[in-house]
Amino acid sequence: MKYAHLRLLLTVTCLSGFVLFPLTHADDLLGITGSITPQEEIQAGVQMDRQIQEQYKISPNKALQLYVERIGHKIAYQTHLDYPFNYTVLEDPRSANAFSGPGGFIYITTGLINILETESQLAAVLAHETGHVMKRHVVKHMQQKDMTSLAVTTLSALTGKNLATPWTQAGEYLLFQKFSREDEFEADAVGTNLLVKAGYDPRGMVQLLRKLSAMEGQGVVLTFMQSHPASAERAEVIDEYIRRNQLQKPGQVLDTHEFHMVVR
Repeated sequence: MKYAHLRLLLTVTCLSGFVLFPLTHADDLLGITGSITPQEEIQAGVQMDRQIQEQYKISPNKALQLYVERIGHKIAYQTHLDYPFNYTVLEDPRSANAFSGPGGFIYITTGLINILETESQLAAVLAHETGHVMKRHVVKHMQQKDMTSLAVTTLSALTGKNLATPWTQAGEYLLFQKFSREDEFEADAVGTNLLVKAGYDPRGMVQLLRKLSAMEGQGVVLTFMQSHPASAERAEVIDEYIRRNQLQKPGQVLDTHEFHMVVR
C-alpha cells in the first residue's frame, strides 16, 4: 500500500498531545457524566455505529478487519470495562483518520493504516482512541455548552430514554469533533499505559508521532487542534516519559511479520 502520491488529509483526533497521568482504575471512570449512564452511552454508540456504516464504506478487506479487531481487543482487555469494544476499518485511502464513538465504538481509515510502518504504531492509534472511551470523552464533549445541534438531539433522545432518534449526521459529528486539550492529554497518557500493558513496545507511539511530524514538514496537510503541541514536541515528551519510567522492557512487541503480510 503506497501513500507517497497522496495528499492525505489527517484528521486524526487521536495523537494530539502528551501529558502523563497514571492509568485510572476502571471503577473511577464511570461517574464522569452523571446524567448519562454507561448503558445509555453504549446504546448511543450502537445508534451512531449504524449510521456511520450507512454513510461510510466498511473496508472489504476481511483479513485487515480481523487483524485490527484482534489488536484492538488486546488493548481493550486491559481496560477491565464492560463496553462492547468494536474496532472498524473504514475504506477511505485519501483520509488518514481515527476516531472514537460513545460506548466503545472505534474507527480507523485505510488512509491512516497505509502510512503506518509497524504493528506497535497501529496499536498506539487504537490505544489512544480506547483511552478516549475509558474517559467517556465523547459523552462529556456532547454535554458541553458549545455542543453541535447533533449533540443536542442526541442528548435529548437520551434524556427522554428514546434512543431511536435518527442521527443523520452522526458520522460527521464523530469525524470532526474536537476534544479539549485536557481530554487529549488524558487519552494520550491512558493510551500509552494500555499499550505497555498489552505487551507492546511504547516506542511505537514515539515513532508514529515523529513520522507524522516529518510528513507535515513535507507539506502533507495535518489537521490537528491548533492549541496542541506539534507532533515533534509530543514525540520528545513521550520519549522522555518512557525513559524516565523505564517502560521499555525486553520482549515487548515493536513489529510483527503479520503486519507486513496483512497491511502491505
